[in-house]
Parts: sequence; structure tokens; C-alpha cells
Amino acid sequence: MIAKYIEYPHKIEDLLKERYGITDVEKRNKCCNMILDISEENKLNDKIQNILCQMIKDVSLETAKYQIKDMIMQLGYAHNGQTYWECMRKIFSQIICHNIRKANRIQNDQYLIEDRYKQCFEALDLTKILEMQNETSHNINTGFIWVLNTCVFFVAEYNFALVKE
Repeated sequence: MIAKYIEYPHKIEDLLKERYGITDVEKRNKCCNMILDISEENKLNDKIQNILCQMIKDVSLETAKYQIKDMIMQLGYAHNGQTYWECMRKIFSQIICHNIRKANRIQNDQYLIEDRYKQCFEALDLTKILEMQNETSHNINTGFIWVLNTCVFFVAEYNFALVKE
């Protein structure tokens, strides 16, 4: 599911370039960014029309408008009053929180931490977690390793306020 969100800006850019012939990179990027900033579902037609009318002059404008509207509707972020970027930030925050819970589960045997994300994050000992994972992976009876994405912890370490719990 996340893949469709990640691919979405590229799909819009490809659509504008390949299907509708917008070859000017600067204009196409500006148009794409304006589309990604749309956050009001009830005004989609008008907003997309206003963005595209500067770029697409012929009868293709209506087709392009409805194609892009359909893409936005499928992702559903405008339905929630969010821009694409706000939606992605929320998803990324969810990934960070999920990995904090997983790390806390490995270290403290407790997955549900409710609203104590920052406190739990600060108490994590990644070296200890790695040692526990190594130990578990060598156990013949269990033999598994938790898949833990620690690179997302850079955001939490840099500025935890960026993580919306």
C-alpha cells in the first residue's frame, strides 16, 4: 500500500510528460507540486482545472483533469483534508512509531506503549537489541529475527517533535 503513495508523484510527472507532452521540466515540476498540494476534495475539479489549464490547451485537458482526480481519489488523502505531503508525513510517523514499539518489544517485552513513544525511544539500547536479536536467531527453537527499521530513528533522534504519535 505504501508503494502506491511513493510512486504517486512520479506517476503524475510521467503522465504530464509522456501522455500530455509537458516537456519543460521546470513547468512540469511546478504543476506536479501544485497537484500534490491539493487538500480539498470538494474543490478537486476546479483546482486541477486551474493548474492544468496553463499547461494543456486542447481537448486533452478534460481527460487529464479526470485522470488526476481519479488518482487523488484512489489515494484518499484529499478526502481527509490533507495534502500529499501531510499524508506522507503521517505515514512516515506511523512507521517510526511502529518501529519504536517493535524495538521496545524486543528490549522490554512490551509492544503496546500508548502515548509513551518519546520516553520509550529514549530508553532504547540498540546495541542490546542487536545482541538480543543475534541470540534469538541462533536459538534452534525460535530462530527468528525481528525486522526492525532503525534508520527511521534518525528522525526521532534529530527532533522527536517531527514524530506525530
